[in-house]
Amino acid sequence: MIKHYSILNDEVLEEIDFLISDKRYEHFYLINAIQKIKNKTLEYCDAWSIKGGKDSWILGVWTRDTYYLFGNNWITSQLTEVNKLIEFEKFKSFAFSGTHNLLEDIQNLNFTVNFHDNKLRNFFRIDGESKITSEHVNIRYAKLDDLQVLISMRIDYYFEEYNGENNKSEFEIAPIVRKGIYNNRLFVIQNAQGNLIGSCSVLDSERLGIIFIKKGFRKKGYGKSLLACVTKKLLEKNSSKKCYLMTDKLKGSSNKLAFAVGYKRIYQYSTKILNNCG
Repeated sequence: MIKHYSILNDEVLEEIDFLISDKRYEHFYLINAIQKIKNKTLEYCDAWSIKGGKDSWILGVWTRDTYYLFGNNWITSQLTEVNKLIEFEKFKSFAFSGTHNLLEDIQNLNFTVNFHDNKLRNFFRIDGESKITSEHVNIRYAKLDDLQVLISMRIDYYFEEYNGENNKSEFEIAPIVRKGIYNNRLFVIQNAQGNLIGSCSVLDSERLGIIFIKKGFRKKGYGKSLLACVTKKLLEKNSSKKCYLMTDKLKGSSNKLAFAVGYKRIYQYSTKILNNCG
C-alpha cells in the first residue's frame, strides 16, 4: 500500500512515529530533518510510504537538499515501486541518505541509478554496564580553563573527520564547547603530566557525541579508557541502561574502539550522491 503526503501534517508525523517505533536512534537524521522542517529551517517537498506485510515498509522524505530513504524488511516489489515514485533523472548530484542496505538495493535493482558514497555511518549500542575498567584515572568534567584547548581539538576533529571538506572556525566552535562545559556534557582526559589530550561530548542521557584524542597520544589506551568511563557514567544514571554512539565506517580506529569497550553495531546509515541516471 502506497501513501503520499504532500504536506507535513499530523498524519505523516504519526505514520513516521509508527514506522520507526522504538528505533529512534537509528533514525536520528530523519528525526532531525523533521524537526528542521517544523521549525521552517528546511524546505519540505514531499513524502510517501510503502507498506507490505508485518514490519515491511519503505519511507521516503524529500527535502530541499536531501532525499531520505528508510526501510525495514523490504521486498523486491517495494523497491520496484520506489523506482516508479522517484524520477531519479531529475536528481543528478543530489544527496540520498538513509538505510544503507536499502540504498544499495535500489541501485542494484535499477542499473540506471549510479550513486557514489559520500558518508557511511555505523550506529552502535551497548546494553548494561561496560566491563572495561579505566586504566587512566585523570578523567573529569571539562572546565572553562580548558576552553581554548577544547576548541583547538574540536577544530582538528572536523578537519580530520571530513577530510578538510567541512572545516569549522573558532567562532563556530566556541559557543558549542562553552555550552558543553556549562551543562556538564564534556569530559576530558589528561596524561600523567597533567596535559589535556582528549575529550568526549555527551548529547543526552543515552547518546555520546564526539570522541577525540590528540595525535601523538593515540593507540595508547586513552581513547578506550575515556569511552569506557563516560559510557559507565551514563549507564549508571539513565533508566534504559543503554548507550549509543555513531562512527564513520571508514575510520577503523573509532570502530575498533567501540567494539573494544563492548558496543555492538546495530545499524548502518549512508549518504550517497547521485552521479547520473540513465
